[in-house]
Amino acid sequence: MNIEITHFLLLVYKAFGNSINGKTVLQKRVYFLGHKLGINLGYKPHYYGPYSPIIENTNSTLKALGYIEEKISGAGLDPSGFEMARHDFSLTTMGQSVSEMLASQRTEEWTRIQTAAKDIETKSSGLNYLDLSIAAKAYFLCLNKGESITFDEIKKVGKDYGWTIKQQDLEKAASFLRNLNLVQ
Repeated sequence: MNIEITHFLLLVYKAFGNSINGKTVLQKRVYFLGHKLGINLGYKPHYYGPYSPIIENTNSTLKALGYIEEKISGAGLDPSGFEMARHDFSLTTMGQSVSEMLASQRTEEWTRIQTAAKDIETKSSGLNYLDLSIAAKAYFLCLNKGESITFDEIKKVGKDYGWTIKQQDLEKAASFLRNLNLVQ
């Protein structure tokens, strides 16, 4: 798919109902979307799984341009006592207008993005941001290995990235990845 990254991300928001709740959810949904569409978005290992500075920077650019609005809400304290916050993003009225225009001008790309996003949204129903993170971590490790990898190998290799993955979480992740036809 040959599309400018800002246009891609605007269409991604449109495909997910004009909003995405949480930075981690944004990163993971786009991670899986990129793989389903065959787009390299520069994902690298990060604490909550694969992370793309390209997506982070593009999101910031769209916010600065007035196409995306960010709302920050407190989410309590983490086990270390640090305050956690959730960053929710939504298209502004102007962002919605631009995404509508892009969808009508780039119908092939829009159809592909919309179809893949619907598949991800449907098959991730019931999964929270941590579940998506674990699925992304598992898939990232599978891709890096370049061949079949067992649950035990995923858990072992994941430790090299500082990722602790529990068996039950990995089974849920594997089911999600199979449903998306990303693994067998």
